[in-house]
Amino acid sequence: MLLFFTVLLCLELAVLSRSEHLTNKLNHVWINRPLQSDLAKEIQEHQSKCTPKVAHHWQQKSGMGSDLHIWTQTICNSMQAGETLLQLDEPWIWNDKNFCKEGNHTQPFSCYFNLQSNCPNSTNVNHPAKWTNGWNMCPKYIKDMDSRQNFRAAAIEYLFSNLNPRLVREAEDAIKEVFGPNGIPKDMITLHLRLGDKHTEMKLVTPLEYYNAIDNVIDRHPHLTDPHIYVTTESLDGLEKVQEQLKKHQKTWKVHFYAPAVFNSKEVISPMDMADKTQGSIGKHSIIALLLAMEARYYILTSGSNWSRLIDELRKNVVDVQCNKCTEMVDLRRANNRNADNWRL
Repeated sequence: MLLFFTVLLCLELAVLSRSEHLTNKLNHVWINRPLQSDLAKEIQEHQSKCTPKVAHHWQQKSGMGSDLHIWTQTICNSMQAGETLLQLDEPWIWNDKNFCKEGNHTQPFSCYFNLQSNCPNSTNVNHPAKWTNGWNMCPKYIKDMDSRQNFRAAAIEYLFSNLNPRLVREAEDAIKEVFGPNGIPKDMITLHLRLGDKHTEMKLVTPLEYYNAIDNVIDRHPHLTDPHIYVTTESLDGLEKVQEQLKKHQKTWKVHFYAPAVFNSKEVISPMDMADKTQGSIGKHSIIALLLAMEARYYILTSGSNWSRLIDELRKNVVDVQCNKCTEMVDLRRANNRNADNWRL
């Protein structure tokens, strides 16, 4: 009898230990994750070789999402030309100066994404790699809007396949503070709230529109009896206005956010100024906030924003692959399709 109770106690402790372990872990793999899409595998194969001639990507100084999407187009153009795409040894405004001190991170994407390569025996082409996205730039892979979006998603899948373990660890360390002792809620709703200077590129989504979108998702899914909304944003003003809408409509929905990724000012400034003022730390915290956002099942996005499209690309090529297409996305502002030369599309 004593042996029976001893075994029972050990099993209970093991279950409790495993439960506690899982509440502090991300559900998706971001370190050494095998690529799933054929296109991402082709990108990886291309980049793993040193072609006789190589091109170099001059890092832009734009918003973080737009910098990443410009790079995806540059990858496509380089593959079309049959040239491995390398990065220059140069700083990137979105790299956290303090975090990136550890390790030999001399190239822009080496700190967060573990991408650093050199081809000492190759010849450099005599011009920077082309990053424009005219339809004639990469016809092998991009022929229309759908194939453009597919390539973007595959390149982002590749870029996020082996993140810096310290970055993932910081994201997991934030879980308890953001979501509480029970960890990441089941069937969470992620809301990407993009305001600030975005009015120069698209009609801004109002706080009431964001509220209505959340309400519609909850209304369409009766099992969401205790809704948890994770808001990812850099806009303190926008976050507070959405919270005011919930209070105004007397909702008890639980709102979560990762505070270090929210710029502590209501001043409307560009993301690049945020990067400068924070010495790049807002870049690291934005990636952490992104990893937490990818734990959702439902997504409310604005595809007029690069960051929303980044979330959607990871949703389709990472999360949906791991959960058998269990996610759902609502798009509140589509990108401007009238301008096919806009690299943001």
